[in-house]
Amino acid sequence: MKCLVCGKEFNGNVCPVCDFPIVEIPGDYEEGMRTLKPVIDRHRKAFAERLSLGVVTYEYEMEESVLTEKGYKNSMFGNVSELIDKTKWLDEVFECPNLRNVMYLSMVVSLDGKEGKIFKVKLPNFKEACRVRLGVCCDDELKCCLKIQNEKGEELCSEKTPVIH
Repeated sequence: MKCLVCGKEFNGNVCPVCDFPIVEIPGDYEEGMRTLKPVIDRHRKAFAERLSLGVVTYEYEMEESVLTEKGYKNSMFGNVSELIDKTKWLDEVFECPNLRNVMYLSMVVSLDGKEGKIFKVKLPNFKEACRVRLGVCCDDELKCCLKIQNEKGEELCSEKTPVIH
């Protein structure tokens, strides 16, 4: 089954992620969904308040012409309920190389402040190397869009990605 609230695929009677029960919809499915929509929306809104979203950022150092990873941290955008239909930008600025390759960024989603689960998002790529800011926005179906903005204010956006995997 697929959860009507968070989209998680699972077996059982209650979603293991958001605790929404499996609901049998007798009769016309579309009519049943219209009836259930307010209940689903309330549960999704409450669940979004328990979620936080961020990106994993890495620090590197150069020693004797060798680049080594110094560490990483989760740079959090904030609570998912605050990101719905709004873009939140990190204060940090990052170097974005022009690799002409597909690049992925690791995003992290935390539930109730616990250690987050990481998923990958394909990073949109500017044609030239530049310094960028990272931002994110979510929709009311708990899908996020990672955004990058260069010094000129130009923005690129990733494909929408479900927050829950």
